[in-house]
Amino acid sequence: MELKIKAAHISNSAWTRIGIITLVTLTGALWLYHKGPTPVIQGSHELPIIVPFWYMISAFPVLGMLLADLFALWMKYRFDLRVIELGVQIILLVLLSNLRLSIMIPISGHGLLFSYFILRRLLVRQPANKILIFENIFGILMFAMVAYMKLIKWNDPMTLLLGEAIGVVQALISFFILRHYKTTPQNQ
Repeated sequence: MELKIKAAHISNSAWTRIGIITLVTLTGALWLYHKGPTPVIQGSHELPIIVPFWYMISAFPVLGMLLADLFALWMKYRFDLRVIELGVQIILLVLLSNLRLSIMIPISGHGLLFSYFILRRLLVRQPANKILIFENIFGILMFAMVAYMKLIKWNDPMTLLLGEAIGVVQALISFFILRHYKTTPQNQ
């Protein structure tokens, strides 16, 4: 019983969340450094402009927030549908975002990630944590900055809208799966 209480405390700790977000962000920074500069991709064509580092790194704290959510769920439920559902969604987000960079599919990986994150946070109840409001504000601000770059600087509304649409669909899938799951008496 005491071990379960300790595990719940660790998984809901603001410091645990900050640690996961920091680790994912630092790992992302190292990966971006190793990968080198990334050209702006407008639609499915490279432009002779390099994407700013802040733009590229902005995805990693939000990915870290989702992984912190996954960790908290894992510590509480283990192989429960809630854990599997979020894990699969994160894998899809990462795969689609990487396909954007490797085969230049016309979706914004950042738009996809941020729209999923924001809508999921609105639709799916999160474990109580003091820093979630700051995470939500950060996600919204990063989404606004990415939208500005895509729409104003790079004139690329198509990839932003397609990325957002896929992110919205993924978040709605999460909502409907978990809404049905939570209403089943044995899962509460």
